[in-house]
Formats: sequence, structure tokens, C-alpha cells
Amino acid sequence: MNKYLIINADDFGMSVPVNLGIVEAHAFGTVSSTSMMVNMPGFQHAVLLAHRTPSMGIGLHFNLTAGCPLSPVETIPSLASPANGCFSCVTPLWQAGDIERELREQYNKLISAGIRPTHLDTHHHIHLEVPAVYSAMMKLARQEHLPIRLHPYPNGIEELPLQTDFLIMDTYDSDQGAARLLAHLHALQEGTTELMCHPRYLEPEAGSGFVPQDTRGAELRALTDRQIKDALHEQDIALIHFGHLPKKLPLPASPAGASPAQPEELIVSVLPRSHLPLRSTQRKKRKPRARKPITHKPKRITVKRKLRRRSLKAAAPRRRRFRK
Repeated sequence: MNKYLIINADDFGMSVPVNLGIVEAHAFGTVSSTSMMVNMPGFQHAVLLAHRTPSMGIGLHFNLTAGCPLSPVETIPSLASPANGCFSCVTPLWQAGDIERELREQYNKLISAGIRPTHLDTHHHIHLEVPAVYSAMMKLARQEHLPIRLHPYPNGIEELPLQTDFLIMDTYDSDQGAARLLAHLHALQEGTTELMCHPRYLEPEAGSGFVPQDTRGAELRALTDRQIKDALHEQDIALIHFGHLPKKLPLPASPAGASPAQPEELIVSVLPRSHLPLRSTQRKKRKPRARKPITHKPKRITVKRKLRRRSLKAAAPRRRRFRK
């Protein structure tokens, strides 16, 4: 069994510096997937970058804790405050109906932007902390046939949606970020694993004139470290996104007299067979053109040139030689 890794960058769409950091890490060859926030100021900029980067998987980063909802405040009273129209973040008051309504609004906005999400996850891991959020996301995942971020403790749910085998939740925002990443890569298990991260460029603080020499955040520096890329190759780890996960197909009709298909036959793997980069850098070599040999033809001296040479010699003054 091979090792397949999804390096997913959260918060795509939060701001322009975050968007640029995620796209840079993807272009470097480490981040293979991201999840988008559709209610934040950088959403339109993220949509533009998403259409220019088709090799990166893009999911929905369901958000109930930052900014304002897409639904009218009066339709989701348990989620938003009527005073300012933003999320109230009082999780004990959240109602299942309000959660499902706002989740559907955010999903539809991503679809209307021309992006079919590859998976679902949440901002601030609210699907791990609030059972009603996880239930609403599982319902949408089944309806739209989408993978969902792995829940470490699903509480005995029988029919789980499509997800990875493992999930790595860690931070890399220190000087030892690259070392922590390398440790996870060397300890990676066989199967599918999601490693979540938050690469970004630093945003200048309001009122301070200080501009750092390196505007990349610590996680972006770690993810663009050459050691990470080399480790992926040395450990034979295939980078994928959620759209590459195996798909469950309906049970095919068995012919008369044949035994019904076993459950193992219902899973069709579309994972890559070998470690291949998301964007191929190999170019076809062009065949060199056959060049004709260069031949120097002897100069042809015409009769006119001969006569001209003779006349010039005759007109030239002869030098007298004197004996000593």
C-alpha cells in the first residue's frame, strides 16, 4: 500500500496576503489542496486565483466564527447578533436549522463562483467541537457526494462520508516549523493522510511603520523549504487532493446465476500509481533539425576581372633596385 498525502491550506479567501501565501506554497510543490472562506474580504481575489490554478483542489471552509453570515440575520438568530450583523460565536445557543441554512448559503456561493468544492471542512474546527455542525456537514456531504475532513471521534456513526485515513493537526509557525514537518513526513503511515496548515504572508500592523525583511509567515517559510520537497520524493509520498480520493460506486447488476458483488468490488481507486508532481515540468524534447553541410565554392574569376588586374599591374609604378 502506498503513502498518499493531502497538504491542505486553510483560510483561502480570508485576505490577499493569505491567498498569495497559499498559491506560492502550491506553486513550490508542497500544498496540494486548500479550503475557501466565502464570507471574507479576500473571497473574490481567491476566486480569481482559483481559476488560474486548476491543479489545486479547493474545498469549502465552513465558517461560523469570523465575519458576517451570508444569510439574513433574522433567519439565523442563534448564529448572528442583530446589533452588528456578525457571528455571535455563542456555540451553546446554535440551532441545527440555522447551521444547515448558513452552510447551504456558503456552499451555493462557492458553486455560483464557478468552483465545485472537492471537500468540506470548518474554520476553527467547529465540526469537532459542536456535534450539530458535524451532523449538518455530513448531511451536505452525502447529498453532494463530497469528502469531509476526518473526525477523530465520530461517536459510533455507522455510515461515515468519504474521508482520509489519518489527519495531522499541528502548527508550524515557529523557527522549528520545517523540522516538525519533516518529522511528520518521516512518520507518515500507508494510506491517505491530510496534513492541515496555514501558510500566509505577513500583514503590516496598523499604525506601525515597521516592515519585516522577510514578509513570509513562518508556516510559509517552512512549506517552501527545500528539505520538505526532497523528503516527499525520498519517502515516495504522492501528493493528492480530496478530488483524488476513491469513489464509491452503486452496486452493479449481477447477471442471472452469478453471485452478487462483494463490497470490496464497489470501491474504484483513482489514486495515482506513482509519485507524480501536480504540475508536470517535463517538456517534450524537440528533434534537432537536419542541417545541410556548408560547402565553399571556389571563386570564379571572369575575363573582365583578369583584364582589370593586368591593367592595374601595368599602371603601377615599378620600383627600381639600386646596387650598393
